[in-house]
Amino acid sequence: MADYPRVEALKTRAEEKARGARPYAVLINPRQVIGWQSSHSEGQCQLTELRIKEQIVVETAPYGNPEKPIMNAIF
Repeated sequence: MADYPRVEALKTRAEEKARGARPYAVLINPRQVIGWQSSHSEGQCQLTELRIKEQIVVETAPYGNPEKPIMNAIF
């Protein structure tokens, strides 16, 4: 999957390049895929939604940062 950093108010390619906003590859383990939706048009199948499970680190006490499972829906 390709992802892109969240940036606001970029109007030109020069601004995009100056901020280093570039797409990057993200590897997804098949066990992370919760589900998907697709549509068919003109004989082709197109992925319209992908739902994946991810882990985020929750900054808490100084003695450990537990991971919290979240679900991302990508359209």
